[in-house]
Amino acid sequence: MFTRQPVAGLDVERRDWFHGTVIALVGRLSGDDAETLMAVAARPPGPHGRILLMDLSRLYLATAAGVDALVATVGALTGLGYDVRLANPQPLVRTALFLADPPSTIAVYPDLPAAYAGGEDGRIDDATQFRI
Repeated sequence: MFTRQPVAGLDVERRDWFHGTVIALVGRLSGDDAETLMAVAARPPGPHGRILLMDLSRLYLATAAGVDALVATVGALTGLGYDVRLANPQPLVRTALFLADPPSTIAVYPDLPAAYAGGEDGRIDDATQFRI
């Protein structure tokens, strides 16, 4: 079951699965959410793995500062040894994400099944590869 942590404009849902943790971001992401995003994401994942899937399917808006916070969070977690995968960003979020030109080490997938599978084949390399 998801646990929920409401934040002004952002709702974070987290659940453990057999290979790691799924973190769903719901609503709007701004720079004000940086500390909360890092705190929620940095909680130790379940006992089964070090994979963190960030489900962006219900994140409908991200400011430039919000995208910067997301990229910083992913970078910090990757530095701690987590395999962080972003999945299913919506049109406005995907545009903001790719305009921010995140490092190529950040894995973005078109949907959760592709993110679960991982690997290079399912990754989205630029904004033109998204389905609308």
